[in-house]
Amino acid sequence: MKRTWNVFVLTVLLLTLTACGKSTADQWQEQYDLGQKYLLEEDYEAAIVAFTAAIEIDPNEAAYVGRGDAYVVAALADSQMFVKNYEAASADYETALSLYAEEEDTSAVIEKLRESYLALAEYYEEQRDDEQALIYYEKAYQLTGDETIGEQIEVIKLNENQWKADLTEEETAVFENLIAAIDSGSNEAMNDAIAHSELLNIVQSKGVAVSSSLYMFDYGSTITGVGLCVEVHWISGSDGQSPWITAYYGEWKDGMVDGEGVLICDLLIANNTAYTEQFEKAVGSWAEGFAEGDFQYEQTFFGGTQEGLITVITGTLKSGYWDGEVMETYNGFGLDGEPQVTVTSSVFVEGVAQKLGDIETSWGTYPAYSIRDGELSSIGVGSYSSSDAEREKQQGVLFSSSREGGKAGYKLCSLSFYGENSSEAHLY
Repeated sequence: MKRTWNVFVLTVLLLTLTACGKSTADQWQEQYDLGQKYLLEEDYEAAIVAFTAAIEIDPNEAAYVGRGDAYVVAALADSQMFVKNYEAASADYETALSLYAEEEDTSAVIEKLRESYLALAEYYEEQRDDEQALIYYEKAYQLTGDETIGEQIEVIKLNENQWKADLTEEETAVFENLIAAIDSGSNEAMNDAIAHSELLNIVQSKGVAVSSSLYMFDYGSTITGVGLCVEVHWISGSDGQSPWITAYYGEWKDGMVDGEGVLICDLLIANNTAYTEQFEKAVGSWAEGFAEGDFQYEQTFFGGTQEGLITVITGTLKSGYWDGEVMETYNGFGLDGEPQVTVTSSVFVEGVAQKLGDIETSWGTYPAYSIRDGELSSIGVGSYSSSDAEREKQQGVLFSSSREGGKAGYKLCSLSFYGENSSEAHLY
């Protein structure tokens, strides 16, 4: 209210000071020029005052466009007033369009109005308010007929069937915190967010119970768009049950993971001296639910004697299978307990590790499918502990999904070097 009152007072004052001895046209031009001057200086408050004064003198299209431009600058400068100022800008551009003569070129104003509508639509989409977002996307589409905007409208309408839980403000913040942690790229932040006890409680109490030990929860647009899917799977062990929490955040299409995304997992283990948390992260792209392209996988241990142990694996996947060179860097501890760094690599063709040579030992000859620290090895990426027999394809399928009625429900596969005789497996 204070800012509105100040604008009113200043507008009246300016009108009073400039009215004496000047024609209406001169008065308007003076205020309009002042508005443009302040706009160039990014003094949006003064610009709004000057353009408002010009409108009071002569409410023509140029003055409304000028004030609309000032409101846009104000919206970008003050996030707290983003919506209000963009709404004001849109209203001014709409008024300006109504004042133009039919033969005049209005393309510049139409583009300004389109950008204002889209700014508001995208804002509401980020706030996960699809209803309001749809209003402004439809306004932009009606204004321009832009098919790209029309496609976005169809996406939002598809997601009207999206499964959504009734969350409190505090519960919503838990999921937003997880998304922010994933966006940050920090393993520590992601580990803290995914292991949050409240996240576990929400998924189990408000998610979809696939079985007595498996719960799933969708947040955002997991049909088509960008969304988060969280899975809690209770695993039985010698020390009782431990929660294995998995989350994917990224792009979706037709209910499947499709596009760029991040998959993280956290296994919480009680009464384990080696480690209390096993955190894993895979970053890359998917196509119709299968890993496709370059990927990086990281495994980190927290707590216990293996605190800080990190394994990083990089490689390329085609239709979910490793293809080309895959490299693993282990940064942890040797058998003697001392710090150790080892680098192991293998070559894959459509998911099958290629033989790189033979290793002669006193016990016999063994095929080598990897190179470890520069030497042929039967340990590590792509290696097998038995013979050079026919092997399963070693899949790097990270994520495949199936959905019914928009409800949460998907199958996590593995970023793995996994076959019948495989010596290693990750995220299995």
